[in-house]
Amino acid sequence: MIRLGLIGAGNNGTGNVRKCVVDPNRCRLVAVADPNEEAARSAAKEFGAEKTVTDFKAMLGDVDAVIISSPNGLHPDQAIACAEAGKHVWIEKPMALSIADADRVCDAVDKAGVKSFIGFSIRFGAAPRTIKDAFTSGAVGSLRSIFSRRCCNIFKNGMTGWRADFAKTGGVLSELLAHEIDWMIDIAGDPVSIYCRIMADNHTDPRENDHVWITMGFADGATGTIEGAQNAMIADIYKGIIGSAGSVADRQWGSEVYLQNCDGDRMIEPVEAFDKYSHFLDIIEGKAESVADVHCGRKIVYISEKALDSAISGQVLNL
Repeated sequence: MIRLGLIGAGNNGTGNVRKCVVDPNRCRLVAVADPNEEAARSAAKEFGAEKTVTDFKAMLGDVDAVIISSPNGLHPDQAIACAEAGKHVWIEKPMALSIADADRVCDAVDKAGVKSFIGFSIRFGAAPRTIKDAFTSGAVGSLRSIFSRRCCNIFKNGMTGWRADFAKTGGVLSELLAHEIDWMIDIAGDPVSIYCRIMADNHTDPRENDHVWITMGFADGATGTIEGAQNAMIADIYKGIIGSAGSVADRQWGSEVYLQNCDGDRMIEPVEAFDKYSHFLDIIEGKAESVADVHCGRKIVYISEKALDSAISGQVLNL
Protein backbone atom coordinates (compact mmCIF):
# COMPACT_ATOMS: atom_id res chain seq x y z
CA MET A 1 0.00 0.00 0.00
CA ILE A 2 1.39 3.35 -1.10
CA ARG A 3 1.52 5.99 1.62
CA LEU A 4 0.80 9.32 -0.02
CA GLY A 5 1.60 12.84 1.16
CA LEU A 6 0.05 16.03 -0.18
CA ILE A 7 1.78 19.41 -0.41
CA GLY A 8 -0.85 22.07 -1.02
CA ALA A 9 -4.37 21.34 0.18
CA GLY A 10 -6.26 23.41 -2.38
CA ASN A 11 -8.81 22.16 -4.86
CA ASN A 12 -6.21 20.97 -7.34
CA GLY A 13 -4.25 18.93 -4.82
CA THR A 14 -7.26 17.38 -3.13
CA GLY A 15 -8.76 16.61 -6.52
CA ASN A 16 -5.64 14.66 -7.48
CA VAL A 17 -5.63 12.79 -4.19
CA ARG A 18 -9.33 11.92 -4.52
CA LYS A 19 -8.61 10.02 -7.73
CA CYS A 20 -5.44 8.33 -6.46
CA VAL A 21 -7.06 6.83 -3.36
CA VAL A 22 -10.03 5.19 -5.08
CA ASP A 23 -8.69 1.84 -3.89
CA PRO A 24 -7.64 2.36 -0.24
CA ASN A 25 -5.87 -0.99 -0.28
CA ARG A 26 -3.55 0.35 -2.96
CA CYS A 27 -3.01 3.96 -1.92
CA ARG A 28 -3.91 6.05 1.11
CA LEU A 29 -3.28 9.68 2.04
CA VAL A 30 -1.43 9.72 5.35
CA ALA A 31 -0.16 13.32 5.64
CA VAL A 32 -1.02 16.82 4.43
CA ALA A 33 1.27 19.85 4.38
CA ASP A 34 -0.04 23.37 3.94
CA PRO A 35 0.80 26.68 5.67
CA ASN A 36 -2.97 27.15 5.90
CA GLU A 37 -3.64 24.87 8.85
CA GLU A 38 -7.39 24.94 8.37
CA ALA A 39 -7.04 23.75 4.76
CA ALA A 40 -4.65 21.01 5.84
CA ARG A 41 -7.02 19.80 8.54
CA SER A 42 -9.98 19.83 6.15
CA ALA A 43 -8.13 17.70 3.61
CA ALA A 44 -6.88 15.33 6.29
CA LYS A 45 -10.41 14.87 7.60
CA GLU A 46 -11.80 14.12 4.14
CA PHE A 47 -9.24 11.43 3.40
CA GLY A 48 -8.58 10.12 6.89
CA ALA A 49 -4.96 11.29 6.97
CA GLU A 50 -3.36 11.09 10.40
CA LYS A 51 -0.89 13.94 10.09
CA THR A 52 -1.04 17.64 9.19
CA VAL A 53 1.98 19.94 9.13
CA THR A 54 2.80 23.45 7.97
CA ASP A 55 6.32 22.45 6.81
CA PHE A 56 6.22 19.63 4.25
CA LYS A 57 9.62 18.32 5.33
CA ALA A 58 8.08 17.24 8.64
CA MET A 59 5.99 14.59 6.88
CA LEU A 60 8.58 13.06 4.55
CA GLY A 61 9.44 10.31 7.01
CA ASP A 62 5.83 9.11 6.91
CA VAL A 63 5.24 8.80 3.16
CA ASP A 64 6.38 6.89 0.07
CA ALA A 65 5.28 9.43 -2.52
CA VAL A 66 4.20 13.06 -2.61
CA ILE A 67 1.78 15.08 -4.73
CA ILE A 68 3.14 18.62 -5.04
CA SER A 69 0.27 21.00 -5.71
CA SER A 70 1.59 24.24 -4.24
CA PRO A 71 2.10 27.63 -5.98
CA ASN A 72 4.12 27.14 -9.17
CA GLY A 73 7.27 28.90 -8.01
CA LEU A 74 7.61 26.56 -5.03
CA HIS A 75 7.64 23.36 -7.08
CA PRO A 76 11.41 23.06 -7.73
CA ASP A 77 12.69 23.31 -4.14
CA GLN A 78 9.89 21.10 -2.83
CA ALA A 79 10.44 18.46 -5.52
CA ILE A 80 14.18 18.43 -4.90
CA ALA A 81 13.73 18.00 -1.14
CA CYS A 82 11.25 15.16 -1.69
CA ALA A 83 13.51 13.40 -4.18
CA GLU A 84 16.53 13.75 -1.91
CA ALA A 85 14.44 12.13 0.83
CA GLY A 86 13.79 9.18 -1.51
CA LYS A 87 10.15 10.01 -2.23
CA HIS A 88 8.46 9.53 -5.58
CA VAL A 89 6.97 12.78 -6.88
CA TRP A 90 3.90 13.95 -8.72
CA ILE A 91 4.65 17.59 -9.58
CA GLU A 92 1.85 19.76 -10.85
CA LYS A 93 2.72 21.66 -13.99
CA PRO A 94 4.69 23.72 -14.49
CA MET A 95 7.53 21.74 -13.00
CA ALA A 96 9.48 25.00 -12.76
CA LEU A 97 9.39 28.58 -13.99
CA SER A 98 12.92 28.51 -15.47
CA ILE A 99 15.07 25.98 -17.27
CA ALA A 100 17.74 26.37 -14.59
CA ASP A 101 15.29 25.21 -11.91
CA ALA A 102 13.96 22.46 -14.17
CA ASP A 103 17.51 21.16 -14.56
CA ARG A 104 17.93 21.12 -10.78
CA VAL A 105 14.79 19.02 -10.41
CA CYS A 106 15.87 16.56 -13.11
CA ASP A 107 19.30 16.18 -11.52
CA ALA A 108 17.80 15.52 -8.08
CA VAL A 109 15.27 12.98 -9.35
CA ASP A 110 17.85 11.16 -11.49
CA LYS A 111 20.40 11.06 -8.68
CA ALA A 112 17.86 9.77 -6.14
CA GLY A 113 16.45 7.20 -8.55
CA VAL A 114 12.85 8.06 -7.62
CA LYS A 115 9.87 7.95 -9.98
CA SER A 116 8.28 11.12 -11.30
CA PHE A 117 5.15 12.34 -13.04
CA ILE A 118 4.23 15.87 -14.15
CA GLY A 119 0.54 16.70 -13.80
CA PHE A 120 -0.28 17.49 -17.41
CA SER A 121 -3.90 16.86 -18.25
CA ILE A 122 -4.88 17.94 -21.77
CA ARG A 123 -3.20 15.16 -23.73
CA PHE A 124 -4.76 12.55 -21.46
CA GLY A 125 -8.34 13.68 -22.07
CA ALA A 126 -10.76 11.80 -24.34
CA ALA A 127 -11.03 14.42 -27.10
CA PRO A 128 -7.28 15.13 -27.46
CA ARG A 129 -6.57 11.38 -27.43
CA THR A 130 -9.21 10.90 -30.11
CA ILE A 131 -7.59 13.58 -32.26
CA LYS A 132 -4.20 11.93 -31.86
CA ASP A 133 -5.64 8.49 -32.59
CA ALA A 134 -7.23 9.73 -35.81
CA PHE A 135 -3.94 11.27 -36.89
CA THR A 136 -1.72 8.31 -36.05
CA SER A 137 -4.15 5.98 -37.85
CA GLY A 138 -3.41 7.89 -41.06
CA ALA A 139 -6.96 9.17 -41.47
CA VAL A 140 -5.87 12.74 -42.31
CA GLY A 141 -2.56 12.06 -44.03
CA SER A 142 0.70 13.78 -43.19
CA LEU A 143 0.80 16.66 -40.72
CA ARG A 144 0.51 20.18 -42.10
CA SER A 145 -0.86 22.18 -39.18
CA ILE A 146 -1.66 21.53 -35.55
CA PHE A 147 -3.50 24.20 -33.59
CA SER A 148 -4.90 25.06 -30.19
CA ARG A 149 -6.94 27.99 -28.89
CA ARG A 150 -7.57 28.31 -25.16
CA CYS A 151 -8.95 31.71 -24.26
CA CYS A 152 -10.70 32.31 -20.96
CA ASN A 153 -10.95 34.89 -18.20
CA ILE A 154 -9.88 33.42 -14.88
CA PHE A 155 -9.90 36.89 -13.31
CA LYS A 156 -13.51 37.76 -14.20
CA ASN A 157 -14.56 37.31 -10.57
CA GLY A 158 -11.64 39.37 -9.25
CA MET A 159 -9.26 36.50 -8.50
CA THR A 160 -6.65 37.36 -5.90
CA GLY A 161 -3.94 35.43 -4.11
CA TRP A 162 -0.93 33.74 -5.62
CA ARG A 163 -2.61 32.97 -8.95
CA ALA A 164 -2.84 36.71 -9.61
CA ASP A 165 0.93 37.15 -9.10
CA PHE A 166 3.02 36.63 -12.24
CA ALA A 167 6.19 35.96 -10.25
CA LYS A 168 4.47 32.97 -8.62
CA THR A 169 2.62 31.61 -11.66
CA GLY A 170 4.62 32.41 -14.78
CA GLY A 171 1.48 33.83 -16.38
CA VAL A 172 -0.93 32.10 -18.72
CA LEU A 173 1.97 30.47 -20.52
CA SER A 174 2.80 28.35 -17.47
CA GLU A 175 -0.68 28.19 -15.97
CA LEU A 176 -2.59 26.98 -19.03
CA LEU A 177 -0.51 26.79 -22.18
CA ALA A 178 2.02 24.34 -20.76
CA HIS A 179 -0.77 21.78 -21.22
CA GLU A 180 -1.29 22.80 -24.83
CA ILE A 181 2.42 22.69 -25.67
CA ASP A 182 2.65 19.25 -24.08
CA TRP A 183 -0.31 17.98 -26.14
CA MET A 184 1.07 19.45 -29.34
CA ILE A 185 4.60 18.07 -29.16
CA ASP A 186 3.30 14.67 -28.08
CA ILE A 187 1.79 14.48 -31.57
CA ALA A 188 4.10 16.62 -33.72
CA GLY A 189 7.43 15.99 -32.01
CA ASP A 190 9.92 18.58 -30.83
CA PRO A 191 9.74 21.97 -32.56
CA VAL A 192 12.82 23.32 -34.32
CA SER A 193 11.84 27.01 -34.18
CA ILE A 194 9.53 29.28 -32.21
CA TYR A 195 8.05 32.76 -32.51
CA CYS A 196 5.93 34.32 -29.77
CA ARG A 197 4.10 37.53 -28.94
CA ILE A 198 2.65 38.42 -25.55
CA MET A 199 0.40 41.02 -23.96
CA ALA A 200 -0.32 41.71 -20.30
CA ASP A 201 -2.54 43.99 -18.26
CA ASN A 202 0.41 44.92 -16.05
CA HIS A 203 3.98 45.51 -17.16
CA THR A 204 6.14 45.41 -14.05
CA ASP A 205 8.03 42.57 -15.72
CA PRO A 206 8.50 42.49 -19.52
CA ARG A 207 7.87 38.74 -19.46
CA GLU A 208 4.43 39.03 -17.89
CA ASN A 209 1.87 37.36 -20.09
CA ASP A 210 -1.91 37.30 -19.94
CA HIS A 211 -2.44 36.73 -23.66
CA VAL A 212 0.00 34.68 -25.74
CA TRP A 213 0.41 33.78 -29.41
CA ILE A 214 2.94 31.06 -30.31
CA THR A 215 4.01 29.72 -33.69
CA MET A 216 6.23 26.65 -33.75
CA GLY A 217 7.97 25.12 -36.74
CA PHE A 218 8.56 21.37 -36.94
CA ALA A 219 11.27 19.49 -38.79
CA ASP A 220 8.90 18.01 -41.38
CA GLY A 221 7.65 21.46 -42.40
CA ALA A 222 4.47 21.40 -40.32
CA THR A 223 3.44 24.42 -38.25
CA GLY A 224 1.93 24.55 -34.78
CA THR A 225 -0.05 27.55 -33.53
CA ILE A 226 -1.29 28.26 -30.01
CA GLU A 227 -3.33 31.18 -28.75
CA GLY A 228 -4.14 31.39 -25.08
CA ALA A 229 -5.43 33.99 -22.66
CA GLN A 230 -6.42 34.25 -19.04
CA ASN A 231 -8.08 37.65 -19.41
CA ALA A 232 -10.09 37.36 -22.63
CA MET A 233 -13.68 38.57 -22.42
CA ILE A 234 -14.80 35.78 -24.75
CA ALA A 235 -14.22 32.14 -23.88
CA ASP A 236 -13.11 29.96 -26.78
CA ILE A 237 -11.44 26.58 -26.54
CA TYR A 238 -10.69 24.13 -29.35
CA LYS A 239 -7.84 22.18 -30.95
CA GLY A 240 -7.17 20.10 -34.01
CA ILE A 241 -5.00 18.94 -36.88
CA ILE A 242 -4.98 19.69 -40.60
CA GLY A 243 -3.33 17.02 -42.70
CA SER A 244 -2.62 16.37 -46.37
CA ALA A 245 -5.78 14.27 -46.72
CA GLY A 246 -8.20 15.72 -44.17
CA SER A 247 -8.57 17.26 -40.76
CA VAL A 248 -9.69 16.30 -37.27
CA ALA A 249 -10.75 18.71 -34.53
CA ASP A 250 -12.91 18.95 -31.46
CA ARG A 251 -16.10 20.99 -31.12
CA GLN A 252 -18.55 21.89 -28.40
CA TRP A 253 -15.86 22.56 -25.79
CA GLY A 254 -14.13 19.26 -26.45
CA SER A 255 -17.25 17.14 -26.04
CA GLU A 256 -17.25 16.04 -29.71
CA VAL A 257 -14.55 15.25 -32.28
CA TYR A 258 -15.11 15.51 -36.03
CA LEU A 259 -13.16 14.05 -38.92
CA GLN A 260 -13.25 15.74 -42.32
CA ASN A 261 -11.88 14.12 -45.49
CA CYS A 262 -13.03 13.17 -48.98
CA ASP A 263 -15.89 11.20 -47.41
CA GLY A 264 -17.33 14.32 -45.77
CA ASP A 265 -17.61 15.69 -42.24
CA ARG A 266 -18.60 13.26 -39.50
CA MET A 267 -18.38 12.88 -35.76
CA ILE A 268 -16.13 10.03 -34.66
CA GLU A 269 -16.31 7.79 -31.65
CA PRO A 270 -14.11 9.05 -28.78
CA VAL A 271 -11.42 6.90 -27.24
CA GLU A 272 -11.21 6.61 -23.48
CA ALA A 273 -9.40 9.19 -21.38
CA PHE A 274 -6.08 8.04 -19.95
CA ASP A 275 -6.15 7.40 -16.20
CA LYS A 276 -3.08 9.32 -15.10
CA TYR A 277 -3.86 8.71 -11.44
CA SER A 278 -3.70 4.94 -11.70
CA HIS A 279 -0.68 5.40 -13.97
CA PHE A 280 1.15 7.29 -11.23
CA LEU A 281 0.60 4.37 -8.88
CA ASP A 282 1.70 1.95 -11.62
CA ILE A 283 4.92 3.96 -11.95
CA ILE A 284 5.63 3.71 -8.23
CA GLU A 285 4.87 -0.01 -8.22
CA GLY A 286 7.20 -0.62 -11.17
CA LYS A 287 4.39 -1.67 -13.51
CA ALA A 288 4.89 1.14 -16.03
CA GLU A 289 7.33 3.78 -17.18
CA SER A 290 6.21 7.37 -16.71
CA VAL A 291 4.63 8.92 -19.80
CA ALA A 292 5.32 12.40 -18.39
CA ASP A 293 8.42 12.35 -16.19
CA VAL A 294 10.59 15.28 -15.13
CA HIS A 295 12.50 15.25 -18.41
CA CYS A 296 9.21 15.67 -20.25
CA GLY A 297 8.39 18.49 -17.84
CA ARG A 298 11.77 20.08 -18.50
CA LYS A 299 11.08 20.11 -22.25
CA ILE A 300 7.89 22.12 -21.73
CA VAL A 301 9.71 24.59 -19.46
CA TYR A 302 12.43 24.96 -22.09
CA ILE A 303 9.95 25.68 -24.90
CA SER A 304 8.04 28.10 -22.67
CA GLU A 305 11.22 29.96 -21.74
CA LYS A 306 12.27 30.19 -25.37
CA ALA A 307 8.80 31.49 -26.26
CA LEU A 308 9.27 34.37 -23.82
CA ASP A 309 12.78 34.98 -25.13
CA SER A 310 11.26 35.29 -28.61
CA ALA A 311 8.57 37.66 -27.36
CA ILE A 312 11.16 39.93 -25.74
CA SER A 313 13.52 39.90 -28.72
CA GLY A 314 10.84 39.97 -31.42
CA GLN A 315 12.77 37.28 -33.27
CA VAL A 316 12.14 33.75 -34.48
CA LEU A 317 14.40 31.51 -32.40
CA ASN A 318 15.88 28.18 -33.39
CA LEU A 319 15.52 25.46 -30.79
